Amino acid sequence: MILLAQPWWIPVALAAILLGDAIISTRPSAFIRHCLDGVKLPREWWWILIVIKLLAAAG
Repeated sequence: MILLAQPWWIPVALAAILLGDAIISTRPSAFIRHCLDGVKLPREWWWILIVIKLLAAAG
């Protein structure tokens, strides 16, 4: 039995927004770069945020 949220389009819309955010994150804006530098996340690890967002959108 598959349970769907009512209305079904809300989780679909949120997943689409998250997917768009993951695509935009491939080239983060200056504000996002400043935030990631502010929390001292090494630039070599920025790719993991994109993976997390894609997995969340797929879920």
